[in-house]
Amino acid sequence: MQENLDKNIEKLFKETYPMLFCYAQKIVGYDDAEDVLEEVFLDICKRKDFIEIGDKINSFLFRAVYTRCINILHRRNSVHGYIKLIEEVHQRQLDMLEDDHNKIIIEKLENNELGYILKKKIEELPEKCRESFKMSYIYNMRNEDIADVLDVSIRTVESHIYHALKILRNELKQLKK
Repeated sequence: MQENLDKNIEKLFKETYPMLFCYAQKIVGYDDAEDVLEEVFLDICKRKDFIEIGDKINSFLFRAVYTRCINILHRRNSVHGYIKLIEEVHQRQLDMLEDDHNKIIIEKLENNELGYILKKKIEELPEKCRESFKMSYIYNMRNEDIADVLDVSIRTVESHIYHALKILRNELKQLKK
């Protein structure tokens, strides 16, 4: 009896495989169609004691193939949806980093340009103002030390620095406009 059942399953396989394969292939594609049919027929072999091979077996097989194909499509959509979500998050991170990177580059360029303009304006200051300003703000010297080096009073050094700052502030205001 068991041998007869195995022959019936083998006969069923040979008769229905081409039809079922074409059906599954239209739904899930060539590679997955083979997997679907393999699963369906393995399931039949496992349940051969409970399955009756009769008139309605073709309907059962088509339904089993259809169900497995839908499961594969569902898994694909889940995986593709997940991948799409990860790609979207990744793209947003790149966009965010790119924006930050661009801002940093723009800030550096602006700072470099501003530094260049300030250096140029400092060099255009009157000689005593320029020397006092550089010693104070670039070389971090105290006003008393600057006065000793330039052989002038502390008040004169303060006046030169005040005058230099006033000129530079006016130049910076001109740049903002």
